[in-house]
Amino acid sequence: MTLASVRRIFRLACIAGAVALPAGCQSANLNDIAPLGVEGGSARVTGTFPNLNNVPTPATEQITPTEKQAKIAELKAAQAAQKTKGGGSAQASAAALRKIGKGQEKTLSDIETE
Repeated sequence: MTLASVRRIFRLACIAGAVALPAGCQSANLNDIAPLGVEGGSARVTGTFPNLNNVPTPATEQITPTEKQAKIAELKAAQAAQKTKGGGSAQASAAALRKIGKGQEKTLSDIETE
């Protein structure tokens, strides 16, 4: 590359940057970047500090300890049933995966021959 061609490329890049710069600055305003989120543009000033010792009222009825224990027992029973059903050894799982892989290899070879 000659010095003249490098200068020409540099001038074109500077012109393109100078043209694009004002368009980029005008496309967004502060509300697009970080919306205020509160109507009126500022937080409500009540003149008092919040009391953090007040327990908030729940939106819905809470689960009782007996219901919690019943759900835990139900989940543990389901977990035990899954372990006895299909929780075989790692060798059995590996064999099942190999069998699935061979079936996929056959399907792939069938697709490739068409």
